[in-house]
Amino acid sequence: MCAGSAFKAHDNCVPGFLPVVYLLARLMLLWIDEVIKLKFENIDKIPGERKFINITLTTRKQNQTGVLHAWKLHANDDGPKICPVRAFILLASLYGSNIKKSGTLFLHVAAGGAVMQKQTLTASVLGRALSRDLQNLGYASWTLYGTHSFRRGGCQYRIKIKKWSADMVAAWGGWSQVEAVPMFRYFYSPNDNHEYMDDYDRNY
Repeated sequence: MCAGSAFKAHDNCVPGFLPVVYLLARLMLLWIDEVIKLKFENIDKIPGERKFINITLTTRKQNQTGVLHAWKLHANDDGPKICPVRAFILLASLYGSNIKKSGTLFLHVAAGGAVMQKQTLTASVLGRALSRDLQNLGYASWTLYGTHSFRRGGCQYRIKIKKWSADMVAAWGGWSQVEAVPMFRYFYSPNDNHEYMDDYDRNY
């Protein structure tokens, strides 16, 4: 989604970071806030293992304590642009060897491209970057989409393309009963502004 050099500044964050954040939200069905709060300690990458990565969360947006849910994200050789293993290799190459591999995973990047170890990405920065990308790609309806779109798209892909059942989606995402209500909205809503669905509801 992002064009240009991986190290070119993009609204206070590096474009190379954005596909990784977006991809994890889609694959793991996470809120963007949950993705940007991931820590290095949540990632279990076995040295030399290129077939999968394990990610474990201990807190969720709707439940800040006592939560434990894990995902095994497998390499996708048929779709390298949406391969989680390649995404983490990209992230490692962007950070280089000088960044301490502990604490927050997604760090703030200054306009000059310097990675700020003590500052993290924010949802507002990602939202602005996504809006800019959609406009640059020529989407006239860019205002209908936001960072929720990746979680929504991940749900609809599994339901409509992969033919998963609703309980399979809930189990994969580790969703609580509190999240069950918005989950069903994700299944049918075409975008983040689902209240404007007059065209979507036409019988054709």
